[in-house]
Amino acid sequence: MNTHTFAQLQSLLTSKVSFAAETLRNECSEHTVSQWINHGSWSNDAGIMVAYISCNLDHDRSKDAIEATWQITPDQEFVILQGDICRSNGEIISSILDTRVDFAGADSAAIQEVRSLLDAGLAESLVQLKDILSC
Repeated sequence: MNTHTFAQLQSLLTSKVSFAAETLRNECSEHTVSQWINHGSWSNDAGIMVAYISCNLDHDRSKDAIEATWQITPDQEFVILQGDICRSNGEIISSILDTRVDFAGADSAAIQEVRSLLDAGLAESLVQLKDILSC
């Protein structure tokens, strides 16, 4: 278990987005990335946040897409961050992130700030990855 500051959490998310971008770049390097890039995010009543970006290769929607997925599972004193690069058939190409970030003793306002930071981090991840794949 690691207790993280907000700055450390931001740094962690930034480094993982960079890693995801490099992995996607490598995976797509032998293909023409389709202009058809889909992305989105959602959360449920339990506060779990999910984001994804998916692109087809070689302008062929019948082939498996390459996807980056992020999931954030919050609890009272921690959040679990998970992310993968995978094919649409479920094959995992690379695990980007699988860590628990503890905020033991943090008050509810601090935890809400963490959730807001993570939500913003997800949104920024999607923008960066879409920009990379659109090149």
